[in-house]
Formats: sequence, structure tokens, C-alpha cells
Amino acid sequence: MPVGVTLVSIPDHNLVHAHGLNEVGAVYMCNGCKKPIYIRFRNAVESGDGVHAEEAFQVQRVKPLLKASNVKSEDVKRDIEEALDCYSVEAWNGFASVCRRAIQSVCEDHDVKGKAKVERQAKAFTENYDFDEEMKELLNQIILTGHDGAHPHLPLVSKERAEKLFAFMQEIIRQVYDLPSLLGESKKLRTEAVKAKDKGAIPALVA
Repeated sequence: MPVGVTLVSIPDHNLVHAHGLNEVGAVYMCNGCKKPIYIRFRNAVESGDGVHAEEAFQVQRVKPLLKASNVKSEDVKRDIEEALDCYSVEAWNGFASVCRRAIQSVCEDHDVKGKAKVERQAKAFTENYDFDEEMKELLNQIILTGHDGAHPHLPLVSKERAEKLFAFMQEIIRQVYDLPSLLGESKKLRTEAVKAKDKGAIPALVA
């Protein structure tokens, strides 16, 4: 999901006055990645002991945060990062087309190789892993939107479509990577609890 910013550095009033600046900059911190964002402002005006400025330009946009901590494939992580780079500069068509590529990488990460069209690859992926109809439709929407983004004769990908696509990608990552990881951890914890019970370390558990 998109994240906010925090102001961490403002123009020094004395330096603005000494150099007669009419353009100034401020530094914000991305609350997601904790990295700096530089923003320049026009029409800087001294006001008391401070500086008032408006009309921001040359804004380094914040990259949205798509949680993918359970993704181990370097190819999948690379594609996700590239897609987020596109999203951060409002390159909606680029974002969509790279999301489609990311889905192909997800398929290959699960041993469904890309020797055919991406639609067939995704179909084989959902059949191999017995995904439900909702999951199949999510993949279909990502591929369809990515197809639009990659071809100029097809409909443009708008901001609104990109926002939906972002949510779809997050859900795919959750179902394909996060849930299996959580289930694995849960099974491991229960196994450890059973061993501890057998040793008399904890009271008996109700099955």
C-alpha cells in the first residue's frame, strides 16, 4: 500500500536571506523505506524567522510498499521492485506490463516454465496448485491489464486501474508466498509444542 512521508529538513532562513534565494528545497523521509525524498519549491518568501514556499516541483516520488518478505526468488523480487519503480513515477502502463512479467516469474518460481503464452502459463500454474476461481480471476486481471499496458493499440492503463492492479498483486503475493509460510510456521510451532508436552514442559494441549 502507498506510504506517507515525514519532514526531516527545512531551508535555513539565514542562508536563504544571505543568498537571496527564490527557490528552496526540503528533505522528507519515506515512512516505508526510511530513505530521503528531495522536493524543490518555487516562490520562496521570507516570513519572520522562517521561509514560506509554494509550488513544489521536481518531486522525487515515494515508492509504494508491497510486502514481499517471504519471496525468495531473486527474479520475482527484481520484477516487483521494477514494477514499483514504475508506479512511483506514475508510469501506469509500465507498471502494468512489468506486473505481468512478475506473474511469469512467479510461475517459473513454482516450476511452471514459460514456453507458451503467459495465459497458458498462468492456467497451468493455477491447475497445478489447485487455486480457486477467485485466484484464477486475479491472475487473469493482472495479465489482461499488463497486456493493455504493453501494447499501444489497446486501452491505456489509468491511475485507477493501476491502483486496483497494485491490490491484486499484493493479494497474489499473500496467497502464493505469505500463507504457505505462515502455515509452515504454525505446523512447526505445534510440533515443538507437542515435543515440549511429551517432556512435561507444558500442560496437555487440547487437540
